[in-house]
Amino acid sequence: YAMLNHRWLAAGVLALLAGTVRNTVVALVAALGVAAAVEIVTAIRARRPWRELWRPAAAPLIGSLGVVGYWAYVAVKTHRLDGWFWVERHVCNTYFDGGATTLRAVRTVLTGSPKAGDVMVVAVTLASIALAAWLLTEQIPAALKVYTSVVVFMAVTWNVNYVYSTGRFLLPAVLLGFPVARLL
Repeated sequence: YAMLNHRWLAAGVLALLAGTVRNTVVALVAALGVAAAVEIVTAIRARRPWRELWRPAAAPLIGSLGVVGYWAYVAVKTHRLDGWFWVERHVCNTYFDGGATTLRAVRTVLTGSPKAGDVMVVAVTLASIALAAWLLTEQIPAALKVYTSVVVFMAVTWNVNYVYSTGRFLLPAVLLGFPVARLL
């Protein structure tokens, strides 16, 4: 909301706070970066004074400090530069696998004898991918498209150890309901 209303410093601080608790803030920082880039390019084309550009330029930088700070905190606590990634991999068994886990779940549903829960998870995952693609055609700010696309990408390309968690990782992608809402 702050980003869409060009309250750049508030958007940056809110993203900073979000970064201290969830790694999906990466999607928010990416959205802030896109929105800031659009604002800066628009300002340059309109020949607005340079002093008006520092707030949009600062927002993604401020926003990224939360997650970077959290990663640094975990690195200090684990005595590893890659501490957060190590903890995710070895403690939580969560890591980037390029969607192999998602594809395995889809294959199980299509070729095996899946449980009802497996069918629901695959249906939600495939619907999310389709809705994310559909959302790209909607007339909404590019930053919102980037945010939702990154959240969906993260949800389907990370091995989350427990395939039923995919729906939980998709919760921040609330804009997936936008195309359906427009139909209604």
